[in-house]
Amino acid sequence: MSNGPGDDAKKSSGRTYSGIHNALVSAKRQLDNVHTNVDSIRGQLANTYGGEDGQAFIGVIDRWMGDFNRITAACDKIAATVEGSSHVDFKAQSNNLNEIHGRAQQSVFGGASHQAHNVMMGG
Repeated sequence: MSNGPGDDAKKSSGRTYSGIHNALVSAKRQLDNVHTNVDSIRGQLANTYGGEDGQAFIGVIDRWMGDFNRITAACDKIAATVEGSSHVDFKAQSNNLNEIHGRAQQSVFGGASHQAHNVMMGG
């Protein structure tokens, strides 16, 4: 049994959204690892260096962490948007395919084609 063009479109769209999702999950995992490493370094500095230099570097790390938090929040928004788009896209494709299928059945089983068939069959 072969798949229709609509099935291929759904699979292609699903693969696209899946690829995007997997890339975002991978990026998030890498960002989490970077955050953990920087947080560890910050902890070491706080415990080891009490002077002005250490405090200044901790201040730089704290500012970086603020930027990092904004970046990860933006990544989370992107992931949510992609997920929402995939659901909307899938629903729209399903609705379009149902509409096409319904119209195709009307063409085959109703209208002029059906009337011509009835005339040919003596009905």
